[in-house]
Amino acid sequence: MLGIALGTAAYLGVRTARDLRQEFERELRRLREIETLYADIQAVRAENQQMKKLLEEYRPLLQSAVQQSQEFDQQMRAAVQRIDEAVETTQQNSNDLLQANDELNLKNYDEAYRLARRVHGRSPENVQALYLMGWLETQYMPDQLEAGIEKLRQAMTLAEENPLFKAAYGTALRRQASHQRGKAQRDLLQQAEGYLRVALGENDYLLDLNRESYWGPVGSILRDRENLGGAIEAYQAAQKVTPSSSYPAINLALLYLQQARAKDGKTGQRKFRDALEAFERVVACAKAELYFIPKDYYPIMDMAQAEAILGLEDKSRLRESQKWLESAIEIAKEQRSGGEVLRAAQRAWEHLRAYLPEADAEPVRAHVENAIQRLLAAQDAVEAAAKGG
Repeated sequence: MLGIALGTAAYLGVRTARDLRQEFERELRRLREIETLYADIQAVRAENQQMKKLLEEYRPLLQSAVQQSQEFDQQMRAAVQRIDEAVETTQQNSNDLLQANDELNLKNYDEAYRLARRVHGRSPENVQALYLMGWLETQYMPDQLEAGIEKLRQAMTLAEENPLFKAAYGTALRRQASHQRGKAQRDLLQQAEGYLRVALGENDYLLDLNRESYWGPVGSILRDRENLGGAIEAYQAAQKVTPSSSYPAINLALLYLQQARAKDGKTGQRKFRDALEAFERVVACAKAELYFIPKDYYPIMDMAQAEAILGLEDKSRLRESQKWLESAIEIAKEQRSGGEVLRAAQRAWEHLRAYLPEADAEPVRAHVENAIQRLLAAQDAVEAAAKGG
């Protein structure tokens, strides 16, 4: 029994030692695993620290990038808004300018001017608005002549490549010259002709906003300089551009009448027949224009002058002349530039008087004299109304 007990104890002792060893080995392996895991954790922690350090270093850059992105987004939104506003403004300007052109064609100058001013208010450097306003101010608003000239100068400067604005500026200078005398007038006329000829050299078919040839003002300048032949050539060029207009026709007829008065014998008679034919053409052109715009002042006054001269051969035409004269006067009285328009008409009738034939012209001479007096009285009425208003 004792032997069995000792053997059993020895066996148990040996097993317990083996188990302990195995347990120690397992613990050792776990410790090594823990060490490895700890080392990995330390490595990860070091990487995290490095990453954190990098993040701290790049944080200002990231913040700046975010801020720049936000600013760029704001700039893009503002740019889109500006583009939308520009498109809307362009559309509004186009609509107003198209309507202004329609009003011009109907001779509704005040409404055309209002629309052009609205475009100018939105877009101060819109050359079409500057041109339209400047042209109307120099042609129909005597108190705005200087302002109109400045607008046309701006348009010419902003669009140097467009000959239309040079021609308009030259025409405005010619109108300014009509208010000057002596050297000042001569200098302005020279400048005006220069701008007009440069523009017409680029495009000799240029039309103003009344759809009249810019050769007309050239003819006026040359006539003012008493260059009769040059004036006739200029108005003939205008008539070539606008053959159905009474504007170059009446001026050519007056120049032919002046030529006839300066010639004697058969030459003078031939020139006089040429003048009468030219005045007949004035009547035909004016009637055609009045078919479309019945109350257009200029064709009506042209008709009155032409019928007066044609009264040299048919006295009944003086009644037609009187009728058209009274109609023109009434229309002029309603215009903002009525006084200046009537003064220009007075000068034209005085030219008629100066170049009437010396013989067999008494009824016509009396009619022309009466027309001049009517125009003077109408000017007084316009001035009185302006003072009273």
